[in-house]
Amino acid sequence: MNQDIQKIFITKLVLASLGTALVWYMTIGAKEKQVYDLEQIYIAQMSEVTQGEAEMSKNESMIDYCVTQMCSIRDELSTQFDVNETINARKHIQDAAEMYSLTVSRIEPLRSSLTKKKNKVDDTEITIKTEEYRVECVGPFDGIVRYVDDLSNSSQITKVNSFRIIPVSSEYARMILQVSVYRLVEVPETFNESFDHKASSQDIDATGVTEDEA
Repeated sequence: MNQDIQKIFITKLVLASLGTALVWYMTIGAKEKQVYDLEQIYIAQMSEVTQGEAEMSKNESMIDYCVTQMCSIRDELSTQFDVNETINARKHIQDAAEMYSLTVSRIEPLRSSLTKKKNKVDDTEITIKTEEYRVECVGPFDGIVRYVDDLSNSSQITKVNSFRIIPVSSEYARMILQVSVYRLVEVPETFNESFDHKASSQDIDATGVTEDEA
């Protein structure tokens, strides 16, 4: 009799244990798996965020470099094409000749023309002014050669179209040359605008929401 009672008791205990284990698996176990899965997702997302931040930092450095390069090119073009028309072309031609011990007897304006170029992307226009001069000077052969080289490679966009050298002695010669000077007299407003790519009035956080919207 006692053995039967013990068997029944053990059977009920086993069944109760199995029931408890089943309830734990169906409730607590499932929650633990969800928590584990969420932790793995969180770890993966944080890894992506860290990688994304590294890429953003790398791209920002590249953008800063590109902006610096564009500013440098813009400033060089502005100087070469005398965008603000600060250079007196005739004086530049005269001063360059005197620098190489040449005596200028004549600087004659020949013609002036305007050429418009349109940007097909945004329809903005630039206007290039071309001024042509006839220059007559006399001086040493070495000075004449250096003068022609200077006009062809100066910081301003000038071009020696033609020249003729007439010897007057063993060391001196007379030169007649035709020079073109190019200027940018009209440029898009964006040419003089800042290339700063950073937001000035609104900062965007990682969620993509601006401070004003928050």
